Amino acid sequence: MEPNQVYFRELTVVGSYVNPHTFSRAVALLHAGKVRIDEFRVDRFPLDGVHEALEYQKEGKTLKSMIEPNR
Repeated sequence: MEPNQVYFRELTVVGSYVNPHTFSRAVALLHAGKVRIDEFRVDRFPLDGVHEALEYQKEGKTLKSMIEPNR
């Protein structure tokens, strides 16, 4: 995070507390099939495909772009 951007763009930064007791419940829901994750598209790109990965993000083609340098 760049502090100047917070100032110039008048952004508000909000912190949150991560509850350490929710991870096992989340895993149980995934294991039970109660949460569908097949709709969460994740695409992997080699390091030289970083521009394509950014375009995928910009165009909303993927939820997450992973850059794998050794791919």
